[in-house]
Amino acid sequence: MVRSIIYKLQRDIINAIMDNEINQTQWTIRLGDWANSGSYNTATRPSDFMLNHLKAFQQATGDTRWTNVIDKTYTIINSLYTGYSSSTGLLPDFVVYSGGVYKPAAANFLEDANDGNYNYNSCRTPWRIATDYLITGDSRALTQLNKMNSWIKTKVSSTPGSIKDGYKLNGTVFGSYNSGAFYAPFGVSAMTSSTYQSWLNSLWSHTASSAAEDYYEDSIKLFSMIVMSGNWWTY
Repeated sequence: MVRSIIYKLQRDIINAIMDNEINQTQWTIRLGDWANSGSYNTATRPSDFMLNHLKAFQQATGDTRWTNVIDKTYTIINSLYTGYSSSTGLLPDFVVYSGGVYKPAAANFLEDANDGNYNYNSCRTPWRIATDYLITGDSRALTQLNKMNSWIKTKVSSTPGSIKDGYKLNGTVFGSYNSGAFYAPFGVSAMTSSTYQSWLNSLWSHTASSAAEDYYEDSIKLFSMIVMSGNWWTY
């Protein structure tokens, strides 16, 4: 009885996400349930591209509309990669829909001057997107992930302590701090190929020995280490 109540509650929550946080014309993940008008209605945030969650939502509810969201999410990842970051694989903090295409948001679209850059939102994308590949084997974003892996490894000369907290999509650095919110997720994306094993080992060691930061950075380090250690579970 209790279990059935819990399952119903879970499905109700998933259905509420579909009803209130998915643009069912574009099949994109909204910035929030408040973002239902103007340019915010069609904008999205790559750090919310939690593809293995979306697949679990479909499995739990049988709602095939989640397939639309999953497919559109992969489409956006690849269009951003080919159109704006083909040399780095980086994704921007926020994405807008303009002129029939998805593109990095302009400065100060929602938060600050780096809304169109790889900053404190999209630093989560290597963890989010790579985790789906590791769990489901869906390779639709693998080219983007591998480009990002090879780029960051080369950018910092295989030294995790040289990763900075902010890059433009062309790879230009604007950050100055070695934040765990940035280096730990790269450890998850490094799991996509044995080619990056030594790089993964270095990222793990750097993360495991890092000093405490704030809750945001430390939460991302923890989640990334759960994946890197093989302890993430399939929803």
